[in-house]
Amino acid sequence: MSALQARLKQQRVDLKAALNPIQDLATLDDLTGLANRRRARELLLTEVTRVDRAVQPFSVALLDLDFFKQLKDRFGHAGGDQILRCFSEVARASV
Repeated sequence: MSALQARLKQQRVDLKAALNPIQDLATLDDLTGLANRRRARELLLTEVTRVDRAVQPFSVALLDLDFFKQLKDRFGHAGGDQILRCFSEVARASV
């Protein structure tokens, strides 16, 4: 491998490493760390395509926090944020 090829390869590696945090900002919710709507849609489409090819059963679960506004009204924005963080940690650990 020539010096130019090695340098180009290293630049690609560096660029990919630099793009990872930017991609995270674009696809993850900064409060919970969970996939945002855009990323969830991408993941869902990828999985639907995969299971369609493999002819496998597939299910999706959507979760909703009932009465969340009342919790935020009672505990404030910081309390509501903490509730969302805790809920996301439990959801992530359960999946």
